Amino acid sequence: MSEHLMAYIITAQRGSIAGMAEIIQKMGRELEWSEKCIYQLNLALDEIISNTMEYGYAVPGTHRIEIFLELDGTLLKMKIKDNAAPFNPLEKAAPELDKPPLQRERCVGGMGIHIMKTMMDAVRYRYEHGQNVLELEKNLEKATSCITRPVVGPGQGGTE
Repeated sequence: MSEHLMAYIITAQRGSIAGMAEIIQKMGRELEWSEKCIYQLNLALDEIISNTMEYGYAVPGTHRIEIFLELDGTLLKMKIKDNAAPFNPLEKAAPELDKPPLQRERCVGGMGIHIMKTMMDAVRYRYEHGQNVLELEKNLEKATSCITRPVVGPGQGGTE
């Protein structure tokens, strides 16, 4: 069963992600996640939402982007829903990291999606009911230096 469940709605305007970043930071500190982990989660969300704002809407405006966070034990699930143009980030080709930047087919951009996919344990996409739905998962216990306190379950020690 989920320990924390949170829904957050932002408008697709510059600066609106700051509030979401603060929520992740507060939640992470309360649950004793490392600063590195909090940074990675915020970076992944920032990349997704920034790309949606920059490329997803033909007409700028106050489009809604919905963000859902769910913590189930040490599994953090994030779902991002928007009504931007359909776009599956999983179909985007990986950047040519083996070549110097100026020799790449596309020398600027393309790193955000790669970073997001690299930082998460699972990424799923679907387009349904006129919305992009991107689901991300990160196992905080398996993530290197994500949880700064020991995870102790029932019957596994601790104080009695």
